[in-house]
Amino acid sequence: MLEVNRILFPTDFSSCADAAFNEAIRFARIFDAEIIIFHSCILPRTDQLNIGYYLKDIEKEKKLLSDHVNEQLLKCVDQAKTEHIKISHHQENAVDAAESIVNYAKEVSADLIVMGTHGRHGFSRAFMGSVAEKVVRLSDCPVCTIKHKKQKTAIGRIVVPIDFSPSSRHALLVSKYLAELLDEKLILLNIISYSSETTLQQDVLVQSANRIPEIIDKRNVELKAMFMNCSGPNVEFECNTKVGAAYEITKFAKKANAHLVIISSHGNHEEKDILIGSTSEKVIRNSDCPVLTLKTFGKQLTSKRK
Repeated sequence: MLEVNRILFPTDFSSCADAAFNEAIRFARIFDAEIIIFHSCILPRTDQLNIGYYLKDIEKEKKLLSDHVNEQLLKCVDQAKTEHIKISHHQENAVDAAESIVNYAKEVSADLIVMGTHGRHGFSRAFMGSVAEKVVRLSDCPVCTIKHKKQKTAIGRIVVPIDFSPSSRHALLVSKYLAELLDEKLILLNIISYSSETTLQQDVLVQSANRIPEIIDKRNVELKAMFMNCSGPNVEFECNTKVGAAYEITKFAKKANAHLVIISSHGNHEEKDILIGSTSEKVIRNSDCPVLTLKTFGKQLTSKRK
């Protein structure tokens, strides 16, 4: 079973953060969890080469900033109260937003972080590169990221990319429980990459193009076997195999009108920061639907309780 007691929602009060807040509320409803709304106030440095040095009364400015942030936090609290969600809020001063988020998540023992991928003032790529991506990479708990884009109404499908690694097996287990809780269909997706040496060694792939259908059939059989051998609830599922690269994951999820993609932080690269710099990051950046990134280290969503 899954256990989520405390959800950390970092916000910069942007429209993207608003979309992420709705997803945080959805998770809170599912798990009867508390939401902690968090804002990190990034203060200017006060040496002579930074603007903070030239502020006449930096303590006064900090107080004005804190008061304004508190007003915004209370608006979020009021919204959550109408949803009958357990809610609290916190703000702190910091130099690095991502590190502040990760450290506070540890401090409050958050089980899940839910946040937007794009920040204020149009710096979408910069925010993704410096904050959301860093949080996903450094966090000890799972992170659900939401892109700033109006979503079409999803039809209850969860896409789970599978590469048959231990981490993707864990992602499948979590996905089965979530699919049961949400009453949604699970779609297992395997991507055959032309550039993967491992794939070439395993399947002697693309020696000739006419072998591709055979390889796809084989992979779909393996996906089904993996699903059947995985513990967890028995939910509706289907298996799909595509030939391509990481972008095929988001392309497939969009075509399937999925509401969620669940991916492990690293697959066959058993090094902590590798996949988040390639496949996972590309999925997070390009997915039109929320992406839940699980960890093979640190906190897990699965509970040992019966």
